[in-house]
Amino acid sequence: MYAYADYDLWLLNNDFLGNSAGYGGGLYALYAYPTFTNNLVAWTVDGAAVYAADSYSGSYYATVTYNDWWENTGGDAGGYFTFLTDSDGNIAEDPDLTAISLDGDCSNDDLVPSVGSPLIDAGDPKILDPSGDRSDIGIYGGPDSLVQDADADGWYDTVDCDDADATINPGATEVCDDVDNDCDDAVDEAGAVGETTFYEDADGDGYGNPDSTTLACEGSARWVDDASDCDDTDGDVHPGATEIAYDGIDNDCTDGDLTDVDGDGEDSEAVGGGDCDDADPAIHSGATETWYDGVDQDCSGGSDYDADADGDDSDAYGGGDCDDADPAIHSGATETWYDGVDQDCSG
Repeated sequence: MYAYADYDLWLLNNDFLGNSAGYGGGLYALYAYPTFTNNLVAWTVDGAAVYAADSYSGSYYATVTYNDWWENTGGDAGGYFTFLTDSDGNIAEDPDLTAISLDGDCSNDDLVPSVGSPLIDAGDPKILDPSGDRSDIGIYGGPDSLVQDADADGWYDTVDCDDADATINPGATEVCDDVDNDCDDAVDEAGAVGETTFYEDADGDGYGNPDSTTLACEGSARWVDDASDCDDTDGDVHPGATEIAYDGIDNDCTDGDLTDVDGDGEDSEAVGGGDCDDADPAIHSGATETWYDGVDQDCSGGSDYDADADGDDSDAYGGGDCDDADPAIHSGATETWYDGVDQDCSG
């Protein structure tokens, strides 16, 4: 910057970086009386960083306060400028910018001070940032700054995902509270403080796989504290589900597939068991047969009116067997004469 005959020159919150000139790489003042405050002046290659060509521009009327002077190889001040970098708020510290290359290409630079930068809150205390805090040194300080640190946690709102809460910023520790504490676009991710043992719920039925434990935050997607799911690939299979008989699936995760609906201790003949009526616990292959009631209690498959199982129903129930207690006596038997027995029930 070249300033001539300006008797009310105010230079507040600027960055003068990597400049080069015979005199005054950052500022050359001739009959200009500058108030030079809250500026970062660094890496001036040639010539003093600021140069006063006359005494009025320098020692008489210049005010140089609260600036950071860093690695200006041609010196910080030249000509009639007289000031010390360790007085009047001036400092000489690495500004610790986010990214600066000094290659002439501004697109790969990020001049926002990093967390812990000496520029933060080091400006003139009478000049405030938009948040009302003491101004930072450089272009990200002062009332016209386009960025701010409203919660004063040391992180600008360019990277702070909640600049109203000082506990939330990229340097914070993630905790289990359903909040992105560390501003990494992930909520309660692995490693968060407060994690407990949970189980993967891959099928989303609310019950976890007991063989897939992890440390996670309560309520994290797909992780639950119930480890009683017997099939985490099927959302219809879990404790409390309705058991479907004979489908080969333990739907409610209790004791396998339901094959004995009536609970009589014998599987249904539909799945290879001997129970011919799995809705009635009184009917199964081990039950005692009650004859002549029309029910096959023992699931033998024979007629309920043929107690002696000779193939001929009792004559009391429409058959031809005149003695349904003796299988040798029925209407198809061979008669043995003169023994006093009517074997063929001929009458």
